[in-house]
Amino acid sequence: MERGRIERTIVLTTGLEVIPDDITCILCGGPVERRFVEMELAIDSIRVRLPHTAGYVCPKDELEYVSDEALMEAYQAMEVIARETGQGRTVEVIQEHLRTQKKIMEKFGRGKAGK
Repeated sequence: MERGRIERTIVLTTGLEVIPDDITCILCGGPVERRFVEMELAIDSIRVRLPHTAGYVCPKDELEYVSDEALMEAYQAMEVIARETGQGRTVEVIQEHLRTQKKIMEKFGRGKAGK
């Protein structure tokens, strides 16, 4: 079991071709472009760097968004790390994130929400 902060870099497999193209910017309401973005995600003692994440960028505001599909994949990868390192409480927290994200995706008609 690893103790303390666990930091990993994960390259996700979600591609731009599988994410919706009907997303609009929350600031200006304009269309966004599908692009790979960089993000970091932390839950309890686990922090992951996601250097090549399917998402969106508003060409006007330059605001970056991560796709729901990539976020699901990131949570699933974090759950594996938590299990492998004996982080039982963190597994439960991540599973709650997965359930919430799945509900969000189902609400907005995003089919393959994973677990």
